[in-house]
Amino acid sequence: MSTSRRSTLRRRFAICFVLGVAVAVTPARGDGNLLDNPELDAGDASWLGGEWSVDDSGSCPGSGSLGMSSVQCGPPFGCTDVGFWRAFALPCVDVAPGMTLYQSADVRSNQITFLYLQFFSDPGCGSPGADNADPSLYVPAGDWQTIWRTSVIPAGVLSIVPVFTSGGFASTNVTGNVDRAWLGLEERIFADDFEIESTCRWSSSSGG
Repeated sequence: MSTSRRSTLRRRFAICFVLGVAVAVTPARGDGNLLDNPELDAGDASWLGGEWSVDDSGSCPGSGSLGMSSVQCGPPFGCTDVGFWRAFALPCVDVAPGMTLYQSADVRSNQITFLYLQFFSDPGCGSPGADNADPSLYVPAGDWQTIWRTSVIPAGVLSIVPVFTSGGFASTNVTGNVDRAWLGLEERIFADDFEIESTCRWSSSSGG
């Protein structure tokens, strides 16, 4: 990963103490989401893989989603198999072993979809290592649905990038969308009260 890309990925603000280690974790938005463009309001900025689509999981005016197709895969993070698609949501997040992160998204696909974290052994996502991909933790093919995952950062991992992936059959192209992505220190909930029937935005607290 280039120096310029690493410099765009870093986080700066809220302090989380994990196992006695202080790690700077910056919510990119006021709702506690660590991602820069989780609802695809700003096109496909801060995403690697896929391209912006007008389809929005919550029918939010002016918003959209990330359209996914396995034929769009490519470097630096893309896939090599026809039947798989991966998107990386930026920025990189510096973490510490033992930290718990909550990941979710609204997805639809003609194949299974699952979430995972790409691990890096240094701050700033400079040295990629293993990941915690587990295809058994998936949602089936179908229309819009929400997928959730909780991850505890293992020893030796100092930064991560969340990954949203779909696929399973190498002979079949993936088609679908991902929207309303979440990565946070708390689980996401509705940002607006159910009584006003607004579900376009999410937050880590009922006050939004």
